[in-house]
Amino acid sequence: MAKLSNEVKTMIAEIRPGIIATASKDGKPNASAKGSFRVLDDNHVIFADINSPRTIANLRENPYVSILVVHPRTLTLNEVKGKGLRLFAPLRMTNGVSRWILLSCKPLATTSY
Repeated sequence: MAKLSNEVKTMIAEIRPGIIATASKDGKPNASAKGSFRVLDDNHVIFADINSPRTIANLRENPYVSILVVHPRTLTLNEVKGKGLRLFAPLRMTNGVSRWILLSCKPLATTSY
């Protein structure tokens, strides 16, 4: 599996919000802004499950996702595709969040505009 580049990890850490795109098993798309993306390690990103019913329902039916992070000044776009897995164990960084969603990521090319 390819690793998240330092550039992608920095953008995910610094830019809020990022966008997560999911689709149901029937292909109905959903995009949702998430201000809680965090890089867990070189291959995993997490986000808080805060009022995300359609995103979570889609992940249950079809675990594949795309995360988009766009730098507001340079308009550099990073897209990360991966597979969503639910985290059952609470993390120490909860800040009142009871569930975090784990995404196993396969990074794609960075595009600049």
